[in-house]
Amino acid sequence: MTPIRLGLIALPWWTTFGVFLFLDLYLRYPVVGTVLRLLMPLVLLCNLAGIVMGVGRIRRDSRRAVVVGLVLNAVPPAFFAAFFLWLFFGLKM
Repeated sequence: MTPIRLGLIALPWWTTFGVFLFLDLYLRYPVVGTVLRLLMPLVLLCNLAGIVMGVGRIRRDSRRAVVVGLVLNAVPPAFFAAFFLWLFFGLKM
């Protein structure tokens, strides 16, 4: 399993979670929303494993593969972390 594959496995989960979050679909489909929330730790572990593998393969893989793997694994969790910080603490962080 490569870091790019781990990022591509986790990306649909992040996308679905974001759509449910931004469109308030938790109210219309509560069971699906609950399942998404329960599976998010697995997605975070998948992203963490991808980041660790990407950093570990810096010398072996091409630069492009390392950058794509790190971007696919680091950007979605960082985006949602920043969104939740903004949501709970506002612009006065």
